[in-house]
Amino acid sequence: MLDDTTIREFLRDDYPRLVNAVALLTTAFALPFALVQPVLGPVGDMVGKVRVMIACLAVTILALITAGFLFMMTGSLILPLVALAMNLLTVAVGAALLVLIFQDGHASGLLGFTTIGGLEESNLVLLFVVAFALSTDYGVFLYARIKEAHEQGLAPRAAVAHGLERTGRLVTAAALLFCVAIGAFATSHIFFIKQLGVGTALAVAIDASAVRALLVPALMGRLGALAWWAPRPLRRLHGLVGVRERGLGGAHA
Repeated sequence: MLDDTTIREFLRDDYPRLVNAVALLTTAFALPFALVQPVLGPVGDMVGKVRVMIACLAVTILALITAGFLFMMTGSLILPLVALAMNLLTVAVGAALLVLIFQDGHASGLLGFTTIGGLEESNLVLLFVVAFALSTDYGVFLYARIKEAHEQGLAPRAAVAHGLERTGRLVTAAALLFCVAIGAFATSHIFFIKQLGVGTALAVAIDASAVRALLVPALMGRLGALAWWAPRPLRRLHGLVGVRERGLGGAHA
């Protein structure tokens, strides 16, 4: 049984060297950490747990920063939560499609590959980063125009319709260009690059079509005025640090 002192000494002195050794081993022999972990025994279990803790901490920090900036932009406590939920939905669908296509082998004949019964771990990380970032980007376009219409006095549903009309073609065109560029990786004979191209292109296409064009407007229309709710202390905070667009008149002043 390891006590707290032993664990702290391990994390301070031995863990960095062990991580470097494991990284060298997995890189040199192209092995996923899941295959190396059982060989390392209890030490491998500890390294695995620390890796999970670091990943959870990174995701938590990313979610808090994203929600904070979206709150500064919208002044709402609900919309950042909606945005995070939609982003995670996009990433989850993209990961599920990767499993369906590359792990289970569906469409292997169409895409010209032989399944290995698994996925590259780094591809899931890249998929999460790219899909989450672009989902947030497209969401900012949409929320900014909806907020603009809402502040001009339009009813909640009318503001959502106005924002979708203003940004729909822009988001669709941007997503289409990105999907064409990254989707070209699907023609690669390198399995890692093929996974990256197909998974990312599908995730972005689903986000720009089903999520931004259907789910987000429908959910905001259903929420109505509640979508812009925030407690009074946060409203005062937004009045001090909120991000606001400047009109042409303000730009030339």
